[in-house]
Amino acid sequence: MELERPMFFALLFMALMGCPPSNESDLPSGKFTAATYNVGLAVGYVPAADYRAPLAAEALANVGADLVCAQEVWLPGQIGLLTAATEDTLPNTFLPDAMPEDAGGAGCTEDELAQLMDCADQACEDVCDDKVIDCIFDNCPLQFLGLEKTCQSCVMAAVGSDVEETKTTCTTANPLFAYGGAFGTALLTSMDLSDTDELLFASTTNRRSVLYGLVDTPLGETHVFCTHLTAVFSMIPYPKEEGSWAEEQAAQVEEFLDYIDEKAGSEPVLVLGDMNMGPDSFGIDGEQEEHYNTLSDGFVNPYIDDDGQCTYCDDNPLNAGNITTEIIDHILLRDHQEVTAESERILDEAIDAERCGETIDAAYSDHYGVMTTLSR
Repeated sequence: MELERPMFFALLFMALMGCPPSNESDLPSGKFTAATYNVGLAVGYVPAADYRAPLAAEALANVGADLVCAQEVWLPGQIGLLTAATEDTLPNTFLPDAMPEDAGGAGCTEDELAQLMDCADQACEDVCDDKVIDCIFDNCPLQFLGLEKTCQSCVMAAVGSDVEETKTTCTTANPLFAYGGAFGTALLTSMDLSDTDELLFASTTNRRSVLYGLVDTPLGETHVFCTHLTAVFSMIPYPKEEGSWAEEQAAQVEEFLDYIDEKAGSEPVLVLGDMNMGPDSFGIDGEQEEHYNTLSDGFVNPYIDDDGQCTYCDDNPLNAGNITTEIIDHILLRDHQEVTAESERILDEAIDAERCGETIDAAYSDHYGVMTTLSR
Protein backbone atom coordinates (compact mmCIF):
# COMPACT_ATOMS: atom_id res chain seq x y z
CA MET A 1 0.00 0.00 0.00
CA GLU A 2 1.45 3.36 -0.96
CA LEU A 3 1.83 6.10 1.63
CA GLU A 4 -0.04 9.26 0.95
CA ARG A 5 2.33 11.96 -0.29
CA PRO A 6 2.07 14.25 2.82
CA MET A 7 2.83 11.31 5.14
CA PHE A 8 5.76 10.19 2.96
CA PHE A 9 7.39 13.62 3.01
CA ALA A 10 6.82 14.01 6.76
CA LEU A 11 8.62 10.72 7.46
CA LEU A 12 11.41 11.63 5.05
CA PHE A 13 11.87 15.00 6.82
CA MET A 14 12.08 13.35 10.25
CA ALA A 15 14.62 10.83 8.98
CA LEU A 16 16.82 13.56 7.52
CA MET A 17 16.62 15.59 10.75
CA GLY A 18 17.44 12.58 12.93
CA CYS A 19 14.03 12.60 14.61
CA PRO A 20 12.49 9.25 15.59
CA PRO A 21 9.03 8.62 14.16
CA SER A 22 7.75 7.62 17.62
CA ASN A 23 7.04 9.27 20.97
CA GLU A 24 9.76 7.32 22.83
CA SER A 25 12.17 9.47 24.88
CA ASP A 26 15.78 9.66 23.75
CA LEU A 27 16.92 10.46 27.31
CA PRO A 28 19.42 7.95 28.77
CA SER A 29 17.99 5.31 31.08
CA GLY A 30 19.54 3.96 34.26
CA LYS A 31 19.79 4.92 37.91
CA PHE A 32 22.15 6.20 40.59
CA THR A 33 21.97 6.83 44.31
CA ALA A 34 23.08 9.98 46.15
CA ALA A 35 23.42 10.53 49.89
CA THR A 36 24.04 13.41 52.27
CA TYR A 37 25.43 12.79 55.73
CA ASN A 38 26.64 15.04 58.51
CA VAL A 39 29.18 12.75 60.18
CA GLY A 40 29.21 14.85 63.36
CA LEU A 41 32.95 14.67 64.07
CA ALA A 42 33.22 18.06 65.79
CA VAL A 43 35.67 17.11 68.54
CA GLY A 44 34.72 18.75 71.83
CA TYR A 45 31.22 19.58 70.59
CA VAL A 46 29.57 16.30 69.52
CA PRO A 47 30.16 13.44 71.99
CA ALA A 48 32.64 10.62 71.33
CA ALA A 49 33.83 12.01 67.98
CA ASP A 50 37.20 10.26 68.12
CA TYR A 51 35.64 6.89 68.89
CA ARG A 52 32.90 7.21 66.28
CA ALA A 53 35.11 8.43 63.43
CA PRO A 54 36.27 5.03 62.08
CA LEU A 55 32.85 3.44 62.65
CA ALA A 56 31.02 6.20 60.79
CA ALA A 57 33.52 6.17 57.92
CA GLU A 58 33.06 2.43 57.37
CA ALA A 59 29.28 2.69 57.65
CA LEU A 60 29.14 5.51 55.11
CA ALA A 61 31.43 3.63 52.71
CA ASN A 62 29.04 0.68 52.72
CA VAL A 63 25.72 2.51 52.60
CA GLY A 64 25.28 1.76 48.88
CA ALA A 65 25.51 5.28 47.46
CA ASP A 66 27.16 6.21 44.16
CA LEU A 67 27.68 9.78 45.34
CA VAL A 68 28.04 11.23 48.85
CA CYS A 69 28.15 14.74 50.26
CA ALA A 70 29.72 14.46 53.72
CA GLN A 71 29.90 17.20 56.32
CA GLU A 72 31.71 17.71 59.65
CA VAL A 73 34.79 15.69 58.82
CA TRP A 74 37.11 18.33 60.20
CA LEU A 75 40.52 16.99 61.12
CA PRO A 76 43.22 15.44 58.90
CA GLY A 77 42.96 12.12 60.73
CA GLN A 78 39.19 12.04 60.21
CA ILE A 79 39.60 12.84 56.51
CA GLY A 80 42.15 10.04 56.22
CA LEU A 81 39.74 7.55 57.79
CA LEU A 82 36.95 8.58 55.40
CA THR A 83 39.02 8.48 52.22
CA ALA A 84 40.61 5.17 53.19
CA ALA A 85 37.22 3.61 53.93
CA THR A 86 35.74 4.83 50.62
CA GLU A 87 38.72 4.35 48.29
CA ASP A 88 37.09 1.30 46.65
CA THR A 89 33.43 2.34 46.69
CA LEU A 90 33.76 6.12 46.18
CA PRO A 91 37.23 6.67 44.72
CA ASN A 92 36.69 10.05 43.03
CA THR A 93 36.81 12.83 45.60
CA PHE A 94 36.82 16.59 45.98
CA LEU A 95 37.86 17.92 49.37
CA PRO A 96 38.66 21.60 49.94
CA ASP A 97 41.96 22.60 51.50
CA ALA A 98 41.77 24.17 54.95
CA MET A 99 42.02 27.97 55.06
CA PRO A 100 43.28 29.06 58.48
CA GLU A 101 43.06 32.77 59.19
CA ASP A 102 44.31 34.84 62.12
CA ALA A 103 43.04 38.34 62.81
CA GLY A 104 46.39 39.34 64.29
CA GLY A 105 47.40 40.15 67.83
CA ALA A 106 45.85 38.31 70.76
CA GLY A 107 42.17 37.47 70.86
CA CYS A 108 42.02 37.92 74.64
CA THR A 109 44.09 39.41 77.42
CA GLU A 110 44.96 37.23 80.40
CA ASP A 111 42.96 39.55 82.66
CA GLU A 112 39.94 39.30 80.37
CA LEU A 113 40.07 35.51 80.38
CA ALA A 114 40.78 35.21 84.10
CA GLN A 115 37.20 34.82 85.34
CA LEU A 116 36.29 32.26 82.68
CA MET A 117 39.50 30.28 83.21
CA ASP A 118 39.11 30.33 87.01
CA CYS A 119 35.53 29.08 86.71
CA ALA A 120 36.55 26.38 84.23
CA ASP A 121 39.48 25.28 86.41
CA GLN A 122 37.24 24.92 89.43
CA ALA A 123 34.20 23.36 87.77
CA CYS A 124 35.89 21.27 85.11
CA GLU A 125 39.24 20.31 86.63
CA ASP A 126 38.54 16.58 86.57
CA VAL A 127 36.46 16.57 83.38
CA CYS A 128 37.87 14.77 80.34
CA ASP A 129 38.54 16.78 77.17
CA ASP A 130 35.43 15.46 75.41
CA LYS A 131 33.20 17.05 78.07
CA VAL A 132 34.99 20.37 78.63
CA ILE A 133 32.71 22.45 76.37
CA ASP A 134 29.57 21.01 77.98
CA CYS A 135 31.05 21.66 81.41
CA ILE A 136 31.93 25.28 80.65
CA PHE A 137 28.52 26.08 79.19
CA ASP A 138 26.80 24.36 82.13
CA ASN A 139 28.87 26.06 84.82
CA CYS A 140 30.38 29.25 83.40
CA PRO A 141 27.90 30.81 80.94
CA LEU A 142 27.95 34.28 82.50
CA GLN A 143 31.74 34.40 82.44
CA PHE A 144 31.71 33.48 78.75
CA LEU A 145 28.98 35.97 77.88
CA GLY A 146 30.96 38.68 79.69
CA LEU A 147 33.87 38.41 77.27
CA GLU A 148 34.43 40.97 74.53
CA LYS A 149 33.25 39.80 71.12
CA THR A 150 36.80 39.35 69.83
CA CYS A 151 37.67 37.16 72.79
CA GLN A 152 34.44 35.18 72.45
CA SER A 153 35.32 34.53 68.82
CA CYS A 154 38.75 33.18 69.72
CA VAL A 155 37.44 30.93 72.49
CA MET A 156 34.81 29.52 70.12
CA ALA A 157 37.44 28.91 67.43
CA ALA A 158 39.45 26.91 69.99
CA VAL A 159 36.72 24.25 70.27
CA GLY A 160 38.29 20.84 70.82
CA SER A 161 41.12 22.28 72.93
CA ASP A 162 41.41 21.88 76.69
CA VAL A 163 41.28 24.85 79.07
CA GLU A 164 45.03 25.51 79.11
CA GLU A 165 45.36 25.18 75.34
CA THR A 166 42.52 27.67 74.88
CA LYS A 167 44.17 30.14 77.24
CA THR A 168 47.54 29.83 75.50
CA THR A 169 46.03 30.14 72.03
CA CYS A 170 43.84 33.14 72.72
CA THR A 171 46.42 35.16 74.68
CA THR A 172 49.06 34.73 71.96
CA ALA A 173 47.05 34.54 68.73
CA ASN A 174 43.60 35.30 67.32
CA PRO A 175 42.37 32.46 65.08
CA LEU A 176 39.05 33.16 63.40
CA PHE A 177 38.06 29.61 62.46
CA ALA A 178 37.85 26.29 64.30
CA TYR A 179 39.76 23.14 63.37
CA GLY A 180 42.51 25.04 61.57
CA GLY A 181 40.14 26.62 59.07
CA ALA A 182 38.86 23.28 57.78
CA PHE A 183 35.57 23.23 55.88
CA GLY A 184 34.58 19.73 56.99
CA THR A 185 32.94 18.88 53.65
CA ALA A 186 33.74 16.22 51.08
CA LEU A 187 32.22 15.20 47.74
CA LEU A 188 32.86 11.52 46.99
CA THR A 189 31.61 9.44 44.07
CA SER A 190 32.13 6.29 42.03
CA MET A 191 31.17 8.20 38.87
CA ASP A 192 33.34 10.46 36.73
CA LEU A 193 33.81 13.83 38.43
CA SER A 194 35.07 16.89 36.55
CA ASP A 195 35.11 20.71 36.51
CA THR A 196 35.32 20.90 40.31
CA ASP A 197 35.04 24.34 41.85
CA GLU A 198 34.31 25.97 45.21
CA LEU A 199 32.29 28.99 46.32
CA LEU A 200 33.66 30.51 49.53
CA PHE A 201 31.09 32.03 51.89
CA ALA A 202 31.60 34.75 54.47
CA SER A 203 31.19 32.85 57.74
CA THR A 204 31.85 32.87 61.47
CA THR A 205 33.71 30.35 63.67
CA ASN A 206 33.56 27.63 60.99
CA ARG A 207 34.60 27.91 57.37
CA ARG A 208 31.66 27.49 54.97
CA SER A 209 31.61 26.92 51.22
CA VAL A 210 29.88 25.09 48.37
CA LEU A 211 31.67 22.25 46.60
CA TYR A 212 30.73 21.91 42.93
CA GLY A 213 31.35 19.12 40.48
CA LEU A 214 30.01 18.00 37.11
CA VAL A 215 29.17 14.31 37.50
CA ASP A 216 28.67 11.91 34.58
CA THR A 217 25.73 9.86 35.88
CA PRO A 218 23.82 7.07 34.10
CA LEU A 219 21.07 9.66 33.58
CA GLY A 220 23.43 12.16 31.97
CA GLU A 221 25.67 14.94 33.21
CA THR A 222 24.45 16.44 36.48
CA HIS A 223 25.60 19.61 38.24
CA VAL A 224 26.23 18.60 41.87
CA PHE A 225 26.48 21.03 44.78
CA CYS A 226 27.54 19.94 48.29
CA THR A 227 27.43 22.30 51.27
CA HIS A 228 27.02 22.88 55.00
CA LEU A 229 25.44 26.26 55.69
CA THR A 230 25.79 28.33 58.87
CA ALA A 231 23.71 27.18 61.82
CA VAL A 232 21.44 29.70 63.54
CA PHE A 233 22.19 29.27 67.24
CA SER A 234 19.83 30.42 69.96
CA MET A 235 22.15 29.88 72.95
CA ILE A 236 25.54 30.70 71.42
CA PRO A 237 26.10 34.45 70.88
CA TYR A 238 27.16 35.82 67.51
CA PRO A 239 30.76 36.88 68.18
CA LYS A 240 30.80 39.98 65.99
CA GLU A 241 29.69 43.53 66.66
CA GLU A 242 27.39 43.54 63.62
CA GLY A 243 25.16 40.91 62.07
CA SER A 244 23.66 37.67 63.38
CA TRP A 245 23.69 33.95 62.68
CA ALA A 246 20.39 34.31 60.79
CA GLU A 247 21.64 37.17 58.61
CA GLU A 248 24.78 35.21 57.77
CA GLN A 249 22.73 32.18 56.72
CA ALA A 250 20.36 34.30 54.63
CA ALA A 251 23.27 35.84 52.73
CA GLN A 252 24.67 32.38 52.02
CA VAL A 253 21.34 31.22 50.59
CA GLU A 254 21.24 34.12 48.12
CA GLU A 255 24.84 33.55 47.01
CA PHE A 256 24.20 29.82 46.73
CA LEU A 257 21.21 30.25 44.43
CA ASP A 258 23.12 32.65 42.18
CA TYR A 259 26.00 30.16 42.01
CA ILE A 260 23.67 27.31 41.03
CA ASP A 261 22.17 29.37 38.21
CA GLU A 262 25.63 30.45 37.04
CA LYS A 263 26.98 26.90 36.92
CA ALA A 264 23.96 24.91 35.78
CA GLY A 265 21.54 27.19 33.97
CA SER A 266 18.58 24.97 33.06
CA GLU A 267 20.53 21.68 33.16
CA PRO A 268 19.99 18.96 35.81
CA VAL A 269 20.95 20.00 39.35
CA LEU A 270 21.51 17.98 42.52
CA VAL A 271 21.95 19.92 45.80
CA LEU A 272 23.03 18.02 48.91
CA GLY A 273 24.01 18.95 52.44
CA ASP A 274 23.21 20.00 55.96
CA MET A 275 21.41 23.25 55.24
CA ASN A 276 20.62 24.00 58.92
CA MET A 277 17.09 24.87 57.83
CA GLY A 278 13.94 22.95 57.09
CA PRO A 279 10.14 22.99 56.87
CA ASP A 280 7.58 22.71 59.62
CA SER A 281 5.33 19.67 59.28
CA PHE A 282 3.44 17.17 61.41
CA GLY A 283 5.79 16.08 64.19
CA ILE A 284 8.68 18.10 62.72
CA ASP A 285 9.80 21.50 63.98
CA GLY A 286 10.62 24.11 61.37
CA GLU A 287 14.11 25.62 61.40
CA GLN A 288 14.65 28.93 59.60
CA GLU A 289 11.67 28.00 57.46
CA GLU A 290 11.69 31.26 55.49
CA HIS A 291 15.27 30.58 54.41
CA TYR A 292 14.37 27.00 53.50
CA ASN A 293 11.46 28.16 51.36
CA THR A 294 13.75 30.58 49.53
CA LEU A 295 16.40 27.93 48.92
CA SER A 296 14.03 25.15 47.87
CA ASP A 297 11.81 27.25 45.58
CA GLY A 298 11.82 25.59 42.17
CA PHE A 299 13.36 22.39 43.53
CA VAL A 300 11.88 18.99 44.40
CA ASN A 301 12.66 17.48 47.82
CA PRO A 302 11.72 13.78 47.52
CA TYR A 303 12.65 12.92 51.11
CA ILE A 304 10.01 15.24 52.55
CA ASP A 305 7.35 13.35 50.57
CA ASP A 306 8.76 9.79 50.76
CA ASP A 307 9.95 9.52 54.34
CA GLY A 308 9.74 12.75 56.27
CA GLN A 309 11.36 11.47 59.46
CA CYS A 310 13.62 13.85 61.34
CA THR A 311 17.30 13.92 60.45
CA TYR A 312 18.34 15.98 63.48
CA CYS A 313 16.36 14.36 66.25
CA ASP A 314 15.88 14.84 69.95
CA ASP A 315 15.74 11.07 70.46
CA ASN A 316 19.17 10.52 68.91
CA PRO A 317 21.20 9.41 71.95
CA LEU A 318 24.01 11.84 71.07
CA ASN A 319 21.55 14.73 71.41
CA ALA A 320 20.18 13.60 74.77
CA GLY A 321 16.78 15.18 74.18
CA ASN A 322 18.28 18.69 74.21
CA ILE A 323 17.17 19.82 70.75
CA THR A 324 14.04 20.19 68.65
CA THR A 325 13.13 17.55 66.06
CA GLU A 326 14.00 18.78 62.57
CA ILE A 327 14.69 17.88 58.95
CA ILE A 328 17.71 20.01 58.08
CA ASP A 329 19.64 17.55 55.88
CA HIS A 330 18.40 17.70 52.30
CA ILE A 331 18.76 16.41 48.75
CA LEU A 332 17.12 18.82 46.30
CA LEU A 333 16.50 18.19 42.58
CA ARG A 334 15.94 20.61 39.71
CA ASP A 335 15.50 20.25 35.95
CA HIS A 336 15.62 16.45 35.87
CA GLN A 337 13.40 15.23 33.01
CA GLU A 338 11.23 12.13 33.40
CA VAL A 339 13.11 11.02 36.53
CA THR A 340 11.67 9.01 39.41
CA ALA A 341 13.17 9.68 42.85
CA GLU A 342 12.83 7.53 45.97
CA SER A 343 14.29 8.59 49.32
CA GLU A 344 15.00 7.09 52.72
CA ARG A 345 16.71 7.89 56.01
CA ILE A 346 20.05 6.14 56.52
CA LEU A 347 22.63 5.44 59.21
CA ASP A 348 20.12 5.73 62.02
CA GLU A 349 21.18 2.56 63.85
CA ALA A 350 22.01 2.62 67.55
CA ILE A 351 25.61 1.83 68.50
CA ASP A 352 27.75 1.81 71.63
CA ALA A 353 30.58 4.34 71.94
CA GLU A 354 33.35 5.03 74.42
CA ARG A 355 33.44 8.46 76.02
CA CYS A 356 35.74 9.43 78.86
CA GLY A 357 36.29 5.81 79.82
CA GLU A 358 32.60 4.94 79.83
CA THR A 359 30.38 3.10 77.35
CA ILE A 360 27.48 5.28 76.21
CA ASP A 361 24.43 4.79 74.01
CA ALA A 362 25.18 6.48 70.71
CA ALA A 363 24.58 6.65 66.97
CA TYR A 364 27.11 7.02 64.17
CA SER A 365 26.46 10.78 64.32
CA ASP A 366 24.18 13.33 65.96
CA HIS A 367 22.52 13.54 62.52
CA TYR A 368 20.91 10.82 60.42
CA GLY A 369 21.54 10.76 56.68
CA VAL A 370 19.31 11.00 53.61
CA MET A 371 19.69 8.83 50.51
CA THR A 372 17.84 9.31 47.20
CA THR A 373 17.79 6.97 44.20
CA LEU A 374 17.12 8.61 40.84
CA SER A 375 16.01 6.43 37.93
CA ARG A 376 14.64 6.73 34.42
